[in-house]
Amino acid sequence: MKIFFSRIRKNWLISLVLLISLFFMGKQSNEHFKAVYGFPRKHAVFSDGSGYYAYLPATFIHKDARFQFLRKTIVKHDTYDFISGININAGPKDVVNKYYVGTSILIAPFFGVNYAWQSWVNGDPGDGYERTYLGTVSYAAIFYYILGMLALILLLKSYRISNFTISFLIVGLTFGTSLNYYTVHCPSFSHVYSFFAINWFLYTARRFALYRKTSSLYVLFMLAALIFLLRPTNILVVLLFPFLFSDWKSFTACLGDIFRSKKLHLLGGVLLFGLIVFPQLLNIYLQTGKWGFNTYTNESFEFLTNPKIPEVLFSYRRGLFVYAPFLLLMIPGFWFFFRKNPRLFLGWVFVLGLNLYIIASWWCWWYGGGLGMRPLVEFSLLLALPIAFLLEASLRIVQPLYLVFLYLGCWVYQTYQFQFNANILHFDNVDKEFFWQIFMKTEPRHAWSFFFQDHQLPQGKITSQKTLYYYPENKSWGTEKSSDKYDFGRDPKIDFDIYCTFQTDKTKRDKIGLRVGGEAWITTDNSNPGFFVLFFRGGNVVRRKEFFIGGRIPELYTPAPFEVTVNPWLRTDDIDSLVVVYNRNIRPSAFRKLNVTYLNFSGN
Repeated sequence: MKIFFSRIRKNWLISLVLLISLFFMGKQSNEHFKAVYGFPRKHAVFSDGSGYYAYLPATFIHKDARFQFLRKTIVKHDTYDFISGININAGPKDVVNKYYVGTSILIAPFFGVNYAWQSWVNGDPGDGYERTYLGTVSYAAIFYYILGMLALILLLKSYRISNFTISFLIVGLTFGTSLNYYTVHCPSFSHVYSFFAINWFLYTARRFALYRKTSSLYVLFMLAALIFLLRPTNILVVLLFPFLFSDWKSFTACLGDIFRSKKLHLLGGVLLFGLIVFPQLLNIYLQTGKWGFNTYTNESFEFLTNPKIPEVLFSYRRGLFVYAPFLLLMIPGFWFFFRKNPRLFLGWVFVLGLNLYIIASWWCWWYGGGLGMRPLVEFSLLLALPIAFLLEASLRIVQPLYLVFLYLGCWVYQTYQFQFNANILHFDNVDKEFFWQIFMKTEPRHAWSFFFQDHQLPQGKITSQKTLYYYPENKSWGTEKSSDKYDFGRDPKIDFDIYCTFQTDKTKRDKIGLRVGGEAWITTDNSNPGFFVLFFRGGNVVRRKEFFIGGRIPELYTPAPFEVTVNPWLRTDDIDSLVVVYNRNIRPSAFRKLNVTYLNFSGN
């Protein structure tokens, strides 16, 4: 105990930073799930995480290797989140759950304690998807984040990296990269658990390289198996093992000693690896009746000859450096890394480059919905190494500049994370135009703006068009341009929306398009005025198109013009009429110079 507290005092800065990081990560997790539990699609288990997690209730509670219990679960909890990564309708010889079992193995102790508690207190463990179970997933993720950080600290210490640099990296990785998001907001995903396993493998390998303890050999095989069970391609990180020795001669001497005098230990390590990996083989057998490892039968590495490496690193859709600008410090760090430890640098380039190639070759190189380049989260320690050597080689006088960069990098990333959770930053498809349109904007009026972009009008010759203008003085519409007077409305119950109606010519079969415009004025960032178009046939609404324009208003208390093009993919004989409805949203807010242009287009 005295040794423990002595080390705490010696490393007080690291200890303080780690405790503060733990506090804020826990606070973020609590606020996120406390605020969203009970709302649709807001759980700790969803998307890929539903597949990783499902092994726990399937094994502990339902004894169902093909996950058919989920049919009742989604009805009981009124959500499809819990099956979004699982094909419960798969044939009898097909894979139902393609995800590997490593994540569930690491969460299992937390799940097991909760299972025992629920069984003892309530006499019924539940179905495994009650709020208490989902909460334990969040605790598990933060627990493995802390353990992963401890391994990172110990490895950097073995290279004599200073406490200041280590503290700097803890803050940067925790609050300036997607490690934050996939620990706090996606705790059932595999990334933080892989972060833990990879970090401890690298630290244990480093200790083995320094001290050659036989016990470390067994731990290495165990951790390598765990890395494989979490994400199979991550096993490539074991190729860094030879480069953790001081030189090639030390590595070959160690290897020779293992094969000469430690054959039984080597065999024991191989058997331990196989024993840990066996549950994955058994899992596939129980699902399909066949032994094997490949569960991604309909997915492949489509870009092996054309890997999307530039996109993985720099694209607006998921680029590593775009969504974690703190990591840009890696680039100047390459030189210092190479100069300080060329052997480790060579291995770093080889292993990280190989993993980057594999990641960039996957058919879905952006890895679906999420924040940042998530398959690189687990390699955070490797990404931090160039930054560590950069800071160590820099003069103290430069350190304040790095602290400024750290603050800016974390601020930008945290803004991205807020935008993502507030539905301002789109969860999947982001291009250059949209990225800069919402860059660093946090006001609620920018939410969902991705879905309210202009439509492309139908192609073809315009056969007819009619423009109507709104007159706020008498609440009417006409063909002459309106005045500059604002319409605030009078009574929200009877005069909050503004309606404009068109009748269609059903004798023709022209395509329909609209231009809806005007100027909007708002007084609060929560206000998101806009309009919707209702298309009627026989008194029934056959289609509805909705647009919000709050994101197009640059400043409060300043009128901003807008024009939106709408393509309903309907023809004139599909409907009887259409109604454009302007809605001021939160009052006081106003419109002026409102106009609607109804267009018909010929062609197929």
